[in-house]
Amino acid sequence: MSLRESGTVAASNLLHEAAETTPKRAAKISLAWKKEKTARETKVYSDEEVISLLVEAQLSKQQYNTIRLQAKTKGCNIYPSYNKVRAAKERCYPDSIIVTEDECEVKVQQLLDHTAKRLLLGQ
Repeated sequence: MSLRESGTVAASNLLHEAAETTPKRAAKISLAWKKEKTARETKVYSDEEVISLLVEAQLSKQQYNTIRLQAKTKGCNIYPSYNKVRAAKERCYPDSIIVTEDECEVKVQQLLDHTAKRLLLGQ
């Protein structure tokens, strides 16, 4: 009752739930709280970090998805979906690239502008 009087109704409700319901309820609440805290503290890979990982380890899309799904089955959702990674890869390319079967062409000024922009975003 003192919690309610001090204005912390949520804490009062939580204490009532833990103490007045089933004997295992307090353990379940504690476990859920610890899981949520661990999830908040887990460091996830950014899209750019995953691109670096893919390049350095020479991973294919299938290999990356396999690693990602295996981590998720262990409760570690630290890798972004491949669609997000693919979108980040596309942001790495400069605009106005002309690609044919034989060659790839981009204007030097656009390449320099894009490179400077990406460097500034990295900072």
